[in-house]
Amino acid sequence: MKLSIVICVYNTAVEYLAECLESITSGTLSGLDYEICMVDDGSSRDYTELVKRYGVRYVKTENSGIFSARLRGIEMAEGDYIAFVDSDDTVSFNYHRPMLECAEREGADIVYNDWAFHSHRTRYYCKNDLTIKKGVFADGDDVLLRYVENEGRQHAYYVLWNKIYRTTLMKRLARALALVAASEARFNYSEDALMNFYLHKWALRVRSVHTGYYFYRTHAEQSVEISSFGKLRAQIRNMSFTLNKMQTNIGKNEHYQRIYDHISAWKALMARAHYSHARARGYFELYPYIEEKYAVTRLRRAYGRDGKAYERAGLIGENIVEVDKALMQLYSRDTLTEVVLPRDRYAMLSLSYMLKEGKPISIERHGDVEIPRERISLKNRIIFNPVLRKIGMTLFPRGSRARAWLKRKL
Repeated sequence: MKLSIVICVYNTAVEYLAECLESITSGTLSGLDYEICMVDDGSSRDYTELVKRYGVRYVKTENSGIFSARLRGIEMAEGDYIAFVDSDDTVSFNYHRPMLECAEREGADIVYNDWAFHSHRTRYYCKNDLTIKKGVFADGDDVLLRYVENEGRQHAYYVLWNKIYRTTLMKRLARALALVAASEARFNYSEDALMNFYLHKWALRVRSVHTGYYFYRTHAEQSVEISSFGKLRAQIRNMSFTLNKMQTNIGKNEHYQRIYDHISAWKALMARAHYSHARARGYFELYPYIEEKYAVTRLRRAYGRDGKAYERAGLIGENIVEVDKALMQLYSRDTLTEVVLPRDRYAMLSLSYMLKEGKPISIERHGDVEIPRERISLKNRIIFNPVLRKIGMTLFPRGSRARAWLKRKL
């Protein structure tokens, strides 16, 4: 088996999970030897019908948190490579297959692909995100250096869902972190950064492709959303645990000191971020805890450059599902098809990839098939105007209550 896709679910809305599974199974993985492994972390919701409909390998466990659920999913996986998809997210039609092909072609242990935010009103990718803008190409000791050199500012490096991993590394990871899972109850924040640290430490080659998007859905029920004093305190504890674990487990690496220093800078960034959150919410009693956990003597508010990766947005059509269906139909054709030259970047990139793959299509000024144009509302064009966004970030500073209110409204 070539690929195992691991999905961990805990009381995810059935409609979200159905969208997730549909996006995976209706894309270019069709006809490929792959499996979907789902770990239900003690949900009260019934997913029996969905599991049967999509042929998912399913196991239900006692509720023990996302970290333990992911390790259980790794144990289930039988593919040569493993990918993670969060149960409320979706992928574009040609996402995982090109990653797998790149891994097999170049002998890569980890392969990245692009990603985008999906809110209830729009979808957009971050133009300053380096994994999208430049990609990730590293070998040997440079792999771990590349992982930490952005010092926490580019979260696309630290999450699990925009990558595929060689399964032998993942199995090794599950064994190495079994004791952490047993001792760190409710380790559900920054656990992906810790897992990626070890995976990049052991990986010999990392590569990138740019063939589609992982759509990360943003909503109030997410575990990363700060909704209480206790939740913020737990996030501080978990993040400091992760960063300390990284610094004490760098091992032999020609860039050891640089890696150590980058992680120290990452600690300082998280101290600023969590201080800003605590300050905005009036959790003043957390200040000494932040100083202790991140080993800082002076608390500072978040810097403007801390969020630079997310400042410039590229809008994606609100009808992207319709566009993907048309592209998938074209991908599945066996006879020569003339396609009208698309005007949108995403459709053009997808067609270019098909041509490289040798698909029987030709791109013409006039043709038999026309890919639907991406539709973007005027409201979203105004909201994501770079000048207006810059003004908004000045008037509503990062970590402020006013900014949190504005994000809810928009």
